[in-house]
Amino acid sequence: MIYFLFLIFTILFNQLFGWFLVILFTLYIAFSWLSLSRRLSKIELVLIVPALVYRDNSITINLLIAESQALTLFVPRLTLHFPEEFLPKTQTFLLVSKKEQQLSITWTPRKRGMFETLPVQFIAYDYLGLFRKSKLKKITFKTTVLPNNILPEARILTHFLTSRQQKNNFLSSQNLAGIREHRQGDSLKQIDWKRSAYYQQWLSREYEPTVQQSKLTLCFWGTPTNFEKMLDLYFSFLSFYDQKIYPNQLIFAEQKYNGTHPSPAFFAQLHAMEDFLQQPSMVEHSTKEILLFVPELSPTVHAQVSTWKREAVNVTLIYYENNELFLQDDNEQKFPIKKLS
Repeated sequence: MIYFLFLIFTILFNQLFGWFLVILFTLYIAFSWLSLSRRLSKIELVLIVPALVYRDNSITINLLIAESQALTLFVPRLTLHFPEEFLPKTQTFLLVSKKEQQLSITWTPRKRGMFETLPVQFIAYDYLGLFRKSKLKKITFKTTVLPNNILPEARILTHFLTSRQQKNNFLSSQNLAGIREHRQGDSLKQIDWKRSAYYQQWLSREYEPTVQQSKLTLCFWGTPTNFEKMLDLYFSFLSFYDQKIYPNQLIFAEQKYNGTHPSPAFFAQLHAMEDFLQQPSMVEHSTKEILLFVPELSPTVHAQVSTWKREAVNVTLIYYENNELFLQDDNEQKFPIKKLS
């Protein structure tokens, strides 16, 4: 509007000053219009993000524009628009100098997966605000989003099963590592009665941890119903479980796994299978106990559990019923997980 006012003034009054302003504005407008795209393409954004993050857990990401890349000529203000999972969704850099700038945003990932790029919309303005140039860029964003790793049910379940495992699987033949105070959950067989009587306090023998694979097999049967909730529970349970014990894991979903240490990328890309038609393959004959995580207790699950029990394998079920989490022991008694503590 200002430009056309000067143009009308110049045409009506034929003033040299008016022609000077018209030429000056014309050159500025032409240079700004042509240079904005070029300048915008040279500005690069660096995102500092952890390699592993957890779904539904908020983290802070640092945004950095390096000194060598921040070309400020005719791009004094840069606005960035991020996807919906980021807060604040819009961030503005004032590029008044080539000094390195850093801002922070909060990211709450809603989906699991492995990410390599992030779409960010760059919007640049000239000094007078006459022009705006927008460009969508793919920013390097290498990170792996894992299942949710903070669930109170996982803590309760881990404490309950670890205590039971210590009582049922205590081995008196283990090498003695030392004597310590008796703790809740220790087996009575661990108590050193002579030393306890001498020192007038309960003392237990502590044994060297075994490094061979446990007889316990963790089985995750991933069907579509409540898949994400059950995967969160299973993943959190692994995090809280005693790391001195290395149980075999049988993960049966769209991707299958049989081993002791699934990779983070495996959990990030795991998807539910379509139905119950495919059943888990038989575990090793040395398996004495199976802890089965299944989203729902269906007739197919009953049939598979019956097959395992006929082979003298104890099966403990963890499943959802009416959106509540239950544990069913090898005697087919079920308990709400929240009441196990």
